Amino acid sequence: MFNSLKYIALLLLAITMFSCSDDDTNPVKDTDEITLNSIVNKTSGDYTFDLLSEDTELEEGHNVFYIRATDNSGNSIANDILVNLMMDMGMMMHSTPFMTEVVAMNDKEYIKVDATFIMASAGGTWFLTLKSETMNIDERIDYTVTATGNVKRFTFDEKSYFVTLRSLDSPKVGMNDFIVSIHTRESMMIHPAVTDLTTEVEMLMPSMGHGSDGNVSPVHTENGVYAGKVNFNMTGDWQITLKLKRGDIMIGEPIVYTLDF
Repeated sequence: MFNSLKYIALLLLAITMFSCSDDDTNPVKDTDEITLNSIVNKTSGDYTFDLLSEDTELEEGHNVFYIRATDNSGNSIANDILVNLMMDMGMMMHSTPFMTEVVAMNDKEYIKVDATFIMASAGGTWFLTLKSETMNIDERIDYTVTATGNVKRFTFDEKSYFVTLRSLDSPKVGMNDFIVSIHTRESMMIHPAVTDLTTEVEMLMPSMGHGSDGNVSPVHTENGVYAGKVNFNMTGDWQITLKLKRGDIMIGEPIVYTLDF
């Protein structure tokens, strides 16, 4: 009996050692393979802040970027930092829809920022603030947001709405994801997601005078994101018309996105 238990214990030890060895040769998860480009870097006193993204610039519309915040010993202070995104238009200031969380990636700690910039820098100056009362930090970092035309704005019932195209960067013949996010403005600082709408999508190829079959109107998934499908049955110029409804009531005028590929 003792020998049997000893054999089982040795077998379990061997399995454990094999598993550890296998993990050591494949330690990186897919999410850890992101290559980040530094967009803005700032050192102030004992602290360094680096604004990073997979892309080389931030754009009007949906973005995911990261902030690496460290002390002069290289230790992360991400959990102590409060982030806010602002646009300075001279006569007024406003924020934009965004969420933050602290994540571990590439063996480092980052503040992950999921943001929808509702306008490009041509209208003013975008900046973020980094604050910590306990560490006496109050920093501002300016950055540029380039224009894309991905954000459509309209007013309905005295409220501003922002519809952001979040797909079709590389359209192809056939079915494509058609994803938009919808936010409204409660105040200059608060832009909540709109989650209670239904949509209708229509396709048109103006040069040929026809549409396409099999399109799926976007439905709400989470946090104001609506996902559907559009079918490009050939290359060329296309017009995507999106109608928004709350119950039986049309919300604003139809949103139109155009592309040519």
